[in-house]
Amino acid sequence: MESGFALTQNILEKSLDAFSMRWNTLTNNMANATTPNFKRSDVTFTAQLARALDSQNNPYPFDAKKVNSKHIPFHESIDYKKVQPKIQTEFYNTIQNNGNNVDPEFEMAEANKTMLLYEATAGMITRNYNKINMLLK
Repeated sequence: MESGFALTQNILEKSLDAFSMRWNTLTNNMANATTPNFKRSDVTFTAQLARALDSQNNPYPFDAKKVNSKHIPFHESIDYKKVQPKIQTEFYNTIQNNGNNVDPEFEMAEANKTMLLYEATAGMITRNYNKINMLLK
């Protein structure tokens, strides 16, 4: 079992990677806002990470035994370290007459939100390392 500091740092570092990937994806969407039949993409990460962290707490007071490998387990925990950001393309709607589904205003708002989250996360990582440096002095 890892310490609270290591868990926090790992999650923050994985989040930075996801925010960076999301920024690149959103800017790609904005660059292709007028390209015919272009479909926007987005990055999924936070819901997967939350599901993995929630799965660490077993809601069952006992371990269930499986007598057959085809049985569905009562509880399986997901290792948060294996959660990776994924790019998903959205095909289900069309905003423009040319088949494109990119809304530049929405993309800009999401890019600004992602930039703020990135900066806040980077600040948290810096503060955590500054605390360690202060303790080591």
